[in-house]
Amino acid sequence: MRAIAVKDRLVERMPGGWTYTQLADAANGARQGSLVRSVCDPDGKVLAHTHDVEQITVFQSGEGYMAVGKDILAVKAGSVVVVPAGTPHGVWNPNAKKLEYLVFCPAPDVPIQYLPPKAAAAMDRYLRLFHNAGDIAIRTTPIAFAGRGEDI
Repeated sequence: MRAIAVKDRLVERMPGGWTYTQLADAANGARQGSLVRSVCDPDGKVLAHTHDVEQITVFQSGEGYMAVGKDILAVKAGSVVVVPAGTPHGVWNPNAKKLEYLVFCPAPDVPIQYLPPKAAAAMDRYLRLFHNAGDIAIRTTPIAFAGRGEDI
């Protein structure tokens, strides 16, 4: 067993304006969990996706929003969001500073399934609508998506 140097891990640039660094997974000895560091650039989005295990997200710096199912949650440094397995989710950073967070999943390898085009477009539409309303102040309660559940 050895300590893993974050600076030595591969940083992958993803569509939407964010980076992904796998810190711990099966490749480096994890047997029952994985840890990822993500950074969402200013005005970046993590595209809507699901996976078969729950996700625990710990926000380290910045402010933004996390869509979980039909809710949009305001997040900032110190926020923790638990995403149930199979629930569509994404992150949106409408601010000028980066939004940094850690993601823990209780599996060493976690395949991501991006939403089909219709569902992804629905989530993106709601995020844009929310942003265009000019309301980017941090809220303390979830904001429900409009529309029917099958849209998402």
